[in-house]
Amino acid sequence: MREWHKPTIEETESGMEVTSYLPAELDRA
Repeated sequence: MREWHKPTIEETESGMEVTSYLPAELDRA
């Protein structure tokens, strides 16, 4: 699993909100 980092513009525009990005990563881990 890659280290946590602030979502990039591409990631946020892909439908990943900053507030839901980290919880989503932890849920899939």
